[in-house]
Amino acid sequence: MYDDIEKFLQSHDNDLMPIRYTYSDIKKITNGFKDKLGEGGFGSVYKGKLRSGRFAAVKLLGKSKANGQDFINEVATIERIHHVNIVQLIGYTVEGSKHALIYEFMPNGSLEKYIFSRQEMLKSDTESLQMPPKPFLTPHQMPEEDDKANNEKLSILPNDCIDSSYQFGR
Repeated sequence: MYDDIEKFLQSHDNDLMPIRYTYSDIKKITNGFKDKLGEGGFGSVYKGKLRSGRFAAVKLLGKSKANGQDFINEVATIERIHHVNIVQLIGYTVEGSKHALIYEFMPNGSLEKYIFSRQEMLKSDTESLQMPPKPFLTPHQMPEEDDKANNEKLSILPNDCIDSSYQFGR
């Protein structure tokens, strides 16, 4: 496995290739892996600080069952992508079974966080639309309480809104 990764890295050794760090460097960058940002199927991600003062996200890859192919695929793919909306691969580590990828740090979190939080908001919005709130109930949908209470509920809304909600409910 290690030989395959080394062959890949040597064959791609050019100016566009990310910087190679030692595992010791990675430990220093992450301050001993203290600030864990998250965890996924391929490993854990830690916040780190490069010597330049720039923050980085360090993905410490777990044990590979694919003979290092997942590492090779990720490096080969990400090194070719240069887009403002995609984090750049800054560096990597390969020391025996210890593999890490160093990406630019995005302080506002991952896109995944925003996608899933937005989906949850939309889900709750659509759920709330399925049952109208009490002030939007039409007079014939309201429970039979005293008329004064019903009129007070309806008076919360402007007249044009009451008319449209009344028509919507029929």
